[in-house]
Amino acid sequence: MRKKVFIHCEITKREFDAKVLLSATAALEGFEIYLGNILGLRLTQIPRYSIYHHKDCTPDELNLNLFKNLKKNKIYITCQDEEIGLEEKKIFFTKLPIGVFYYRFGIKSIKLVDAILTWSNYDYKNLLKRFKNYKQRIFRTGSPRADLWSKKFENFYNSNNKKKYILVSSHTGGISFHKSFEEILEISKNAYFFKDKYRFDKLKKLYFEEYSNRTKYFFKLSNSLIKLANKFPKQQIIFRPHPVESLEKWKYIFKDCKNIIVSKENTSTYWMRRAKVLIQNGCYTSIEAANLGVDIITFLPSEIKKYAKPFSSSLGMQCKTYDDLFSTVNKFLKNEKRLEYMKIKKKNFKLVNERFDFPKEQSNSKKIVTVWQKITSKSENQYNLFQEFFFKNYIILKKIKYSLYKLFFKPKLDVDGKFQDISLDDVSVKIEILNKLLDKEKKIKFKLINNQLIKFYI
Repeated sequence: MRKKVFIHCEITKREFDAKVLLSATAALEGFEIYLGNILGLRLTQIPRYSIYHHKDCTPDELNLNLFKNLKKNKIYITCQDEEIGLEEKKIFFTKLPIGVFYYRFGIKSIKLVDAILTWSNYDYKNLLKRFKNYKQRIFRTGSPRADLWSKKFENFYNSNNKKKYILVSSHTGGISFHKSFEEILEISKNAYFFKDKYRFDKLKKLYFEEYSNRTKYFFKLSNSLIKLANKFPKQQIIFRPHPVESLEKWKYIFKDCKNIIVSKENTSTYWMRRAKVLIQNGCYTSIEAANLGVDIITFLPSEIKKYAKPFSSSLGMQCKTYDDLFSTVNKFLKNEKRLEYMKIKKKNFKLVNERFDFPKEQSNSKKIVTVWQKITSKSENQYNLFQEFFFKNYIILKKIKYSLYKLFFKPKLDVDGKFQDISLDDVSVKIEILNKLLDKEKKIKFKLINNQLIKFYI
């Protein structure tokens, strides 16, 4: 009877591919993996002594209730923060008004989990320092996302389109968000000011200031890119909105620019493999670009500089105005100052490799699976046939219920939704590639439970 792992995916475009790699790696080690929108599907009947892998360890009401229920049912909990935190430059655990990473970890949540998985030695040593009494629960594994950012997995994204383009990765916010301002405030209050209305009211004006300045930046960025597209009509520009930004808003802004394609399809890593240059404003895509050797142009006018992620916004060639941006792109396309740009690329590569664990002999995914093997080793004989029978029938009922929901309610496709329906064709291609990359002897299999959940096994 296989041990089961339930991996929650919050944002498809950010982490789903990496979690497919993690699932495949775990399946090869004998685990049975269920990957998808675990919280959205309300998968409550998880068998005892399974593992639940979460996307953060924030001590908010949602996580604390979730973790307590899982522990009550004897389920192991592991967490890896998808917001990273490796952005912090001087202070790792920043508090408002500088940042919010301090609030993403707390004693209340850490005491309930079995393992915190870090991205590198940078967050590992800072977590050990802050949570000295929980050292045995903190593991330096690296992230599966960094696996895909490395050259080791460059064949993971297979495409017949070899055309190079200018890639723009947006982290704009403000009016570009697909959620309303009141929704954003409510989410922030629940996540970082749980039961502390006084502190929230005191710091609320910071959210107003940031929203206002990011909206000003929205105009500067869009106007600059329209000018750039007109200056270089033969250059194809791929504009990739952040997952929390509205696709339709950006499409409307660029509707008259024939050489700008606005897309939320695929992951940033997919687009990065064929980018000739990345234009960004403080986004994790710059970390991928730096490790892959893609040139980076960072466009940071005064309106957004204060709010940009400090580490990723420090990478690449810095531009403050449209004139700076045009001049830098023009020189790059004309292949001028290549020696200077090569020095910047080497510096970028060194910086990201000091702060992120990229796979060398062993993938980060394999290190995580090793932790899972360790924490479940004491429960080898705890599974029983009744649990297995009950769970199989529970999954069948979930599948029927989801099918009926889609049949009668016909939900519309939400292109701005965090979790997108799983594409069976897309997963098939990726598993075919992983079967060649990971293990020539064993073959990874998969089964789509519904559009929000997929099972991996051998």
